[in-house]
Amino acid sequence: MKTLFALVLAVSLLVGCHANVLFPHQEITMVVGAEGTNASAIYWQQEVEKRYDDAVMLIVHGNTRNGEWYAYPDFESPIPMECAVERLKKRFPGRRIVLVACNPDGLTFDIPGVTYAKENVYFWPDHNVLTDLDAKYPEDGGGIGSIWEFIENP
Repeated sequence: MKTLFALVLAVSLLVGCHANVLFPHQEITMVVGAEGTNASAIYWQQEVEKRYDDAVMLIVHGNTRNGEWYAYPDFESPIPMECAVERLKKRFPGRRIVLVACNPDGLTFDIPGVTYAKENVYFWPDHNVLTDLDAKYPEDGGGIGSIWEFIENP
């Protein structure tokens, strides 16, 4: 059921904002764009709550190519992260958007009201692991596991 709710929410946001779907208001609204991120989504939500009390969190696989950052949702081709953010801003006006998605090339994202990572994001936040992930996976070149390491655009 959680997967179905996450899929309906993600489809309405990433495919377009024309669906008339009612969602209960939460302090942190979570949008799961890739089933592979379901297991860690609740833990990242708790992490985001440490810094924000009324944000929209998009958790999705991310990658960069040809100087552009892309979201990789399960149900459609990769879409530019900028497009995903614009759709979220239309659906949730006035709320901060937090992107929990890898950005391996460290691209700068200049859209106001967005918090994002400038490197890879670990599947689990630091507070949920018992070991230093940078030490455990040095071949990955490091990553982010804390909301306080994310870049905040005013």
